[in-house]
Amino acid sequence: MEAEGVTPLDGTPTPVKSNFEADISATIMPRPDVLIMQLGKNGIPASTRIYAVQADGASMIETVAHFDSSGRPVLRKNYFSRVR
Repeated sequence: MEAEGVTPLDGTPTPVKSNFEADISATIMPRPDVLIMQLGKNGIPASTRIYAVQADGASMIETVAHFDSSGRPVLRKNYFSRVR
C-alpha cells in the first residue's frame, strides 16, 4: 500500500484522497521525532497512528491502534528501516 498526503501539524482535520482506510485525518507533531495521526472514515474513527523515529535515525516504529470487527481494541507495530 502506498499513501501520500499533506496535512497541517496542528490537529486540523484534513480530507484524505484515494485511501481505502480513511477519508479524513488530523496530525500533530509533539516533538521532532514523533508524529501522531488520527484517521477517520465515513464519520467514525478508523485508527490512530504513532510514528517514532529511533535514536539511530535509521529506523522508525509505527504503532497502529484500532478496533476489530467485534469491537475489541487492537495494537500493531510496524518497523521501518531507512534505505540508503
